[in-house]
Amino acid sequence: ETSTNVAVGAAAARRGSLDSLQTEWVLAKARAAGVPIGGSEPEPEAPLQMTVGRQHLGEHAERFPRLEGYLEKQQKGAGHLWQRRWFVLDGCVLRYYKSSKDAERNAEHLGLVWSHDILSVRAIDAADHERMFLLETHRDEKPEKPRVYSLRAATNELVSRWVESLDRSRRLVKEIGMSKDALLAAAS
Repeated sequence: ETSTNVAVGAAAARRGSLDSLQTEWVLAKARAAGVPIGGSEPEPEAPLQMTVGRQHLGEHAERFPRLEGYLEKQQKGAGHLWQRRWFVLDGCVLRYYKSSKDAERNAEHLGLVWSHDILSVRAIDAADHERMFLLETHRDEKPEKPRVYSLRAATNELVSRWVESLDRSRRLVKEIGMSKDALLAAAS
């Protein structure tokens, strides 16, 4: 575990956000990692990308979808294994985590997609690809080669909800013209 994660846990323990068993465990980890656990050190700041959400969209916030739940994401590379991940679409930011518990405790996300970068999202209509949809996104580092996420939901109804919500978020960011920089500034 990183010292930042341990420091965040120690800060939560000091605030009384954890039960006594969790507090004892976190403080032991902090001591073992050499992280100061006194009350005077500042808490580490969360990266701005973790804090941006619907609340930073001002008067447009209610127009943006909020959706969360487990999806399976196909791994890149050899094997193309499927990984179960907890996805959260909050306004114009899609994040995914290892589990719902990670999202609840504001752990660092495994991945993030801005709605600004969504090129397309569509359900796959093929018998051998049931309950699947593709999310194609722009990459700043390789603009000529979009990133494609292959995702799978538990039901076709959930596929429809995710596709509609992601596409709505993509269209709304274009409609209101709010940039990523403006959202990051609003969150800071």
